[in-house]
Amino acid sequence: MSEFYIFFDDGGVINDNSRRGELWKGLVADYFIPRFGGSTDEWADANTKALEYEISYYTNVMMQVEYIDFIEMREALDYKWIEIMFDHLSLDIPDNWQEVQRGAKQWIIPRAAAPYEGMVDVIRDLSRHNKLYTASNEEAYVLELYFKGLGISDCFERPYFGPDIINQIKNDRRYYDKIFEYLDINAEQAIIIEDNAKYVRAAMETGANVIQSCLDGNKIPITGFHIGHADELIKLIEILIQ
Repeated sequence: MSEFYIFFDDGGVINDNSRRGELWKGLVADYFIPRFGGSTDEWADANTKALEYEISYYTNVMMQVEYIDFIEMREALDYKWIEIMFDHLSLDIPDNWQEVQRGAKQWIIPRAAAPYEGMVDVIRDLSRHNKLYTASNEEAYVLELYFKGLGISDCFERPYFGPDIINQIKNDRRYYDKIFEYLDINAEQAIIIEDNAKYVRAAMETGANVIQSCLDGNKIPITGFHIGHADELIKLIEILIQ
């Protein structure tokens, strides 16, 4: 077993966010229509409005430097997801809204997995001789549901690192520092696979080894180590751990 710890982001590295977003629209409708009525287009539009709100919210949060309590923030966003969608369909917000949103996500997420070509096989191969972890802005239970859908749950060590585990959003190097502290490792022992340029720079600031994912075809690499296809990942990791 390698002495290195390999950290995967999810969206942009494992799952294709563009394809996943399209799947979500239909799955939201499939889940909510039998329970609350409405049409496919109405629920798809409602989810789009809720997603636009969350993206805007996260964009503003990522520009802040002060500490933000992720647990509190996530609960507020979960409520907003329900509120925006139900308002769009002129429905009353259920008293048990937390149960509704959690049940919906538990059903939708495994079905919305949209991996990049070859990535599932690469992860399985790497997990045979390496310790794989996550380093995502998604909560641990969300990651577990996506991985269940992909059949790779057992490829990753626990916990699945998301901001809920360390109560720190991924907006600067503090996110990675807290993960390394949690695991009691040095940054030099980490190999981080990340697509977002901001997070790539944050990881590099810690002294970790960083591989940038350019799998979506829209990224300009800012690191010497980067991949345009999942199959390239194993070779780069082998170079780093030699």
